[in-house]
Amino acid sequence: MEVLAWKHRNKEQRHFIFVQTFTHPPLRTFHHYPSLDAPAGTPYLTAVPWSDLVQIFGDGFASAFDKMDIDLGSYYTVVLDLSHAGTETWPRPNTITMQYRQTAERMDVKLIEHLLNECTSEAKTFLEKVTAESAFQEHMLAHGDLVVKLWETDSSWRLKLDHRLSENICGCFLGVFREASHLNATLGLFISEDPKAPMQSLVQLAEGQVHSVPEANFEFLRLGINRVVLHGLIGAAHLNDKRGTLLHLKPGSLERVIVRLDDGEQEVAVKFGNYSLVNASEFTEFLAESGYHR
Repeated sequence: MEVLAWKHRNKEQRHFIFVQTFTHPPLRTFHHYPSLDAPAGTPYLTAVPWSDLVQIFGDGFASAFDKMDIDLGSYYTVVLDLSHAGTETWPRPNTITMQYRQTAERMDVKLIEHLLNECTSEAKTFLEKVTAESAFQEHMLAHGDLVVKLWETDSSWRLKLDHRLSENICGCFLGVFREASHLNATLGLFISEDPKAPMQSLVQLAEGQVHSVPEANFEFLRLGINRVVLHGLIGAAHLNDKRGTLLHLKPGSLERVIVRLDDGEQEVAVKFGNYSLVNASEFTEFLAESGYHR
């Protein structure tokens, strides 16, 4: 819970850690729950923006929190909405303000570990895997100095980070011909080299199928690292030929990636077929200067 709160702190809209239980499993809500067939009383935990809670609990809830002024870098708020056997008299909602138990640097380390676990073991579906990978790469970029510090001073972390930072998972197909040309500019997950075909990679599609494609036809995203130039845009043609850095996947999308443009740090969502790689980013150079070689 603490790590989830830290992950969503200081957003443009204040987030709350929302814990819900239900007398009966929820059939339809606006939240994304990993399992809707869990037993009644199963707690569902997520980070919820302020506007969602106001929709649920009304303006009275909003006015109560208007008076609260807490340091979001030191405290977070948990909102409990429990509805299962034994909670009939539970106030709705009940809130608890909690302080982070660790320093900011230690919380960032815990978040790195959490994201690392999501990438390597906890994420199961295609969407969960690419979302976890995107969040991991974005956090690495935001805390490059901490990544290098861990790599240099902690041998166990060096092994973990060496493996993850030298591995690439998310990528997109390009230049595929003939019967597989429909794969071009779509997202895929690298599984391994193809043991039956040299210079080929086994790549999983969003639908679950696995294709063997030439290595040259699967381009790793290297989120937060790869430098790109935009092209082929129609609705935003004025952005063509502008350069930027691949930042993260567009939330909830398997077709677009967010690019941070160099001029003014504007961020735009583009399809995978609307950019080309140019050269490595400053973050790659930063790691190299710090003694880490990918």
